[in-house]
Amino acid sequence: MQSMAEFGESISTVELKVGDSATAVRKAARRLISRGCKLILGVGANSASALIPLANGNPSIRFAVVGYEGQAGGGDLAGSNLDAISFDSKLAMMQAGYLAAAKSSSAVVSVIAQAGALGVREQAWYFRQGVEIYNTDLGATVRVFNLEGSTPASWRYVPAGASSAAVAKLTQASIDEGADVFMPLGVDGSDVASLVAGSKKFVIGTDSDWAAEPAYASERSAVLASITKPVSHAVIDEVQRAMGGATPAATAPAAGEPQAYLYESVITPEAGVTWGAGVAASITKLAQEYADGSLKFTSYGK
Repeated sequence: MQSMAEFGESISTVELKVGDSATAVRKAARRLISRGCKLILGVGANSASALIPLANGNPSIRFAVVGYEGQAGGGDLAGSNLDAISFDSKLAMMQAGYLAAAKSSSAVVSVIAQAGALGVREQAWYFRQGVEIYNTDLGATVRVFNLEGSTPASWRYVPAGASSAAVAKLTQASIDEGADVFMPLGVDGSDVASLVAGSKKFVIGTDSDWAAEPAYASERSAVLASITKPVSHAVIDEVQRAMGGATPAATAPAAGEPQAYLYESVITPEAGVTWGAGVAASITKLAQEYADGSLKFTSYGK
C-alpha cells in the first residue's frame, strides 16, 4: 500500500500456500504477467527456481525473490532482471541471545528449532554466540538447552515437518529443565508461545512483531522482543528500482545468481516489556561493536 501512495502504482496479487510447488508458483506468476505487471515479487526462498525461467523469458519485466537464501537452483541461470532480497540476522540473533541470557532467572534458555529448515542452524549458532558473549561479559554461566553440543549437527531439534505435538513436547521438556526464555526457529511459534505464556516464561518472536500479530494475542504478555525483517523497506526499494529510481547498490552476484540486495534484520522491544537500562545499553553496544568490527564472536562454519 505504501508503494501505491509513493509511486502511484496499483498492486495485483495471487495467493499461494506455504509449501506450494514450483509449478504452482510459476503458474501464479504467469497470471501476473498476463495482467501486465511491471514487477513480480515471489516470497520465500523456494520461489527462485520457479521465477528464473519466467524472468529469462520476459526481460522487460522485473522479478524479485523476497527472502532468498543460498543458491538459485533449478538448473537455470538468472538474468539481470531478477533480484534476490535477503535478510542478514547475525547481529539480531546475537542480540537475542544476549537479551535472553540477561533476562533469564534460572540461567537456562532454550532454542526450539526444526531440523532441515533453511537457515535455522546458522540462526541458532548466532543466538548461542550472544549467550556466550553475555557469559563472558558478566562472568555468568547461562546455558542454552537443546544446543549443548559443540557443533550444530549434535544439537537437539524437532524433526522436519514435525507435528504441533512434537514441538510442544520439546518445549515442555525445556520448561522442565528450567528454561525461562525461548527462541523458536523454523517451527510454528504459537506452539511454543502458548506453553511459554502459560508457564509465565518469555519468548522471542521471529520474522515479524509477534506482539502485534493477532495469532499471538493471548500470548502477548510473554513476548520479550521480536526479530523483524524490514520487508516493507525492501519492497519499496524494489518498486523504485523497477521504475528506474536510485536505491542501495547490489552485492556482486556469483555466476548465474541473481542481483543480491541485503538488509539487516533488527531486534525490537515490545510495549510494556522492560529490558532494563543496563541490558538495553548492552544490546546497543553489541550493534556498535558489530558495525566497527570490534565484536568478538565465532562465525558460523568456522
